[in-house]
Amino acid sequence: MLEAPFAPAPTILNGGIDRAVRCWEACREANPGGYGAGVVQRVDGWGMRVSDVTSCSPFTATATAMMLHRAASGDGGPDPLEFPPAERLWTPCFDGGTTPLPADFYQLSNGFYLSGDGEVPRRRALARILADLPADAPLVVARPGREPDDADRTSGALLLFNLGYEIEPADMRRGDFVGIAWGHWGAHASFCWDVHLAADGAVDAFQFVSANSGPGVSIAARDYEPFFATEHHGGQLTYRALHQPHLADRELNVTAGRWECLPGGRAADVDVTTFIADVPRRNCIDASNAPSGKYYVRALRVIRFWGVAPPERAAALDSPLAASFPLATALAREAAPPPFACARP
Repeated sequence: MLEAPFAPAPTILNGGIDRAVRCWEACREANPGGYGAGVVQRVDGWGMRVSDVTSCSPFTATATAMMLHRAASGDGGPDPLEFPPAERLWTPCFDGGTTPLPADFYQLSNGFYLSGDGEVPRRRALARILADLPADAPLVVARPGREPDDADRTSGALLLFNLGYEIEPADMRRGDFVGIAWGHWGAHASFCWDVHLAADGAVDAFQFVSANSGPGVSIAARDYEPFFATEHHGGQLTYRALHQPHLADRELNVTAGRWECLPGGRAADVDVTTFIADVPRRNCIDASNAPSGKYYVRALRVIRFWGVAPPERAAALDSPLAASFPLATALAREAAPPPFACARP
């Protein structure tokens, strides 16, 4: 039961990044209907009907639940990934793996916990906790005088439930949660898939996995034709991944996927000669060439899950966010994976 003071212990992503990617892929396989309002996995206690469509923050919240299933915490229980898809039921835990992750987490991850949309178990209890949060607490909902940015709305829930720690966007790697604020308006909840590094070792462009407009769960691209075939079944448009698994390292992802420049970055400054394969300059997205003139990254908030080691770049160690790095080091069970995209000699 959620009670104040709300100070959950860190919960380690024991299954690691490899298992996280398997969870994302399981969502892809359950998502033939593409982008739409829904969830594609059953989470114990969340009370939502499973569909074959999903959108960005419903996907990332559901995937996080899968990544925190109690079997991943080493209790010896079966992992739903080993079951047939129709038999999977996820039981995520937080507070050091001791407490079921409530539906409140899903609501907060979608940014509408206090919007008045429906009833959620323990809604009032967590509302009181949110009202009592200190001034420097993660911004998960609007509070007097402090309106969260679009990048805060989806990422704050991870911090509130102590599922990870914040890092600088220039240090992101595969598996990190990435809350995006688009240039014109709106937010996008995602996970980092791959990164490109500038000469100083900082990330200057990245790819993300989310439930994207069109195919749903996918590595974002300007054009999805190289990745998906569209078919009609019973009057419904469906998306079939042309490469199995969809979420795997291959040159096509590098050359045909979108590369988002960091806030204030310029596509012209990304050294495309250092990718492992030829990347068209137009696939590096900034304010000058963004789709519809608005889908470029205005702001970012990046959360690394506990259990993954903190960045070692010198500039990262000088960041105010490095205050959490000693604990992150103590809890680390694996290093963040290296980039795939920029391994060209």
